[in-house]
Amino acid sequence: MKQRSNKVVKYKKPSHFHFVGIVFGAIFLYLIVQLVGYLTKKNIQVFQVETPIAYALDSSYEGIITRTETNYYMGTPGYINYYIQEGKKVRVGSTVLTIDSTGEYSKLLAGIYASGVEMNEASLASIKSSLETASQNFDGMNMEKVSEQKYYINASVMEMLNVSAKEQLEQQGTISGYAKVEAPTSGFIMYQTDNYGDLTPESVTMECLDEKNWKKEISHPEELQETGMFAYKCIADDAFAITFPISEKDAKLYGEKDHLKVYLDDVGTSVNGEFSIITSPDNVQMGVIRLSKYGSSYLDQRYIKFHIVEKNISGLKIPVSSIVEKQFFVIPKEYLAEGGERLVNGVNKTDGTNTTFVGTAIIVETDTQYCIDSDEIQAGDVIVNPATAEQYTISEMESVTGVYNVNQGYCIFQRADILTMTDDGEYYIVNNGGVNGITAYDRIVFDASQAAENTILYE
Repeated sequence: MKQRSNKVVKYKKPSHFHFVGIVFGAIFLYLIVQLVGYLTKKNIQVFQVETPIAYALDSSYEGIITRTETNYYMGTPGYINYYIQEGKKVRVGSTVLTIDSTGEYSKLLAGIYASGVEMNEASLASIKSSLETASQNFDGMNMEKVSEQKYYINASVMEMLNVSAKEQLEQQGTISGYAKVEAPTSGFIMYQTDNYGDLTPESVTMECLDEKNWKKEISHPEELQETGMFAYKCIADDAFAITFPISEKDAKLYGEKDHLKVYLDDVGTSVNGEFSIITSPDNVQMGVIRLSKYGSSYLDQRYIKFHIVEKNISGLKIPVSSIVEKQFFVIPKEYLAEGGERLVNGVNKTDGTNTTFVGTAIIVETDTQYCIDSDEIQAGDVIVNPATAEQYTISEMESVTGVYNVNQGYCIFQRADILTMTDDGEYYIVNNGGVNGITAYDRIVFDASQAAENTILYE
């Protein structure tokens, strides 16, 4: 019988092609690549524009006051004695002041003062109010202002004392050595003037708006006044005008209005005034608001802080971060042509021999120009007027404010006509529609710095 062999022979497993493992590996690798791509690429957020909202505008400004005012000067030399409290309104023929040319009248007044002058309750209340105001506004670092406050209080006291003393002297019948100065017109009496009394809204320049150039002059009753020196000023009525440099945004927003509501900071009230826009002698766009009342609250002031307050401005709210500026070529309106199978807007471009129609998008339209956009247009190109065959060389560019619209899945520049900014500074209110403008439900890039023209949006 044949013996069994004890030799062990190893069995070789047949090799397999692990198809399933490779498939899962490929899927895993794909997921890794997608994850890395997602983490490293810019995540472009999209903002959907909502329907128009009503927004209350509030624009802060500072302007210069102009009004009908007349300065009166000394007809003879002498010492002034006031008889009308500064800021009070007088009628024609009222005694405004007296001029003591000999000094005798001042001696009589001194005697009256020495024996005591009684003031009425209204005069005492007025002096008390002036002292309280001076105390509240005291600034030890501004000696010029302190000196002015001291003058106003002294002048108020002297005016009231003079009125009371004059009544006593008239009763005694001993008045001599003085001349009365009567008001030739009605108005508010002031014993101070400045270098801008002759200004009109049409003559205001940026130099006038700089308070450093404002020079005041005050009449001093305790000093001998020579002939021709300033005596007093009469402001005709309560009406005044505010002239101020107006921003391009507000000029555009309010340009068609003939009245505006303004809030007067010092008075604490809102009032409607006639509105117009003019160009100053130094070629600055100025707004002018003419008011028929509250001028008496600013008799000793030349500069005024106020707010333009307009309600129910309708527009679309978009993030400030969405805004981007882009340059576009500008052409005269008469050079726009129509062509192509669908008669689209464009220009007729010529190389001197052949003329070719090039379609363009209109980005902005003004009264005389179009801002156009086309990849086939560059600086130096010559275009032809379709009506006259005149030629124009494209060179001028203009910056346009806009956003990136992603309605089609990629970034397209879209104009944003900004009306104002919200109080929190996070949003703009823009016009609804218009040439290439934003409309409700448009989808725009939230942060324009993360995108560029024609960027494809991955979401």
